[in-house]
Amino acid sequence: MKGYREVKVTLTGKRITCDPDPAVLYYKAGPDCVRFTFPGIPKNVDSVVIRWKDGQRPLFAGMGSAPSSVGSHLPDLITQGNCQVDGRYPYAVELYDAHGQLVAEVDPEVENQGDPP
Repeated sequence: MKGYREVKVTLTGKRITCDPDPAVLYYKAGPDCVRFTFPGIPKNVDSVVIRWKDGQRPLFAGMGSAPSSVGSHLPDLITQGNCQVDGRYPYAVELYDAHGQLVAEVDPEVENQGDPP
C-alpha cells in the first residue's frame, strides 16, 4: 500500500457530500487506497455502508475499519489491495439509523490511474 486518499463524507439535512468526488488514486505512485472519514455526522446515523456498484470489477481486495481520525462516533472505513486497473469506479455511500432505516445516500466515484499526470 502506498497511502490513503481521504474522502470526507458529510451530511447536511438529507444531502451527503463526498470530498473529493471523484477521489483520484495513483496505484503506482500513491496514494492507492481510500480512507473514508465522517466529520460532523449526526449521532442519529448509526452505521455506514460503502457499496461498490460494479461487482464484476472490484477496485479493492477488501475493506476494514479504524478508529475515527476526525473525532466522529463512526469509525473510519479503509480500503486495501488496489486492483491496479485504470478506470472510473462508481460506489454508493449509504447512511443508516439504529433501526436500519436509510437516512441518506449518494453515488460518487473513484478514478484509478497508474501515475499522476
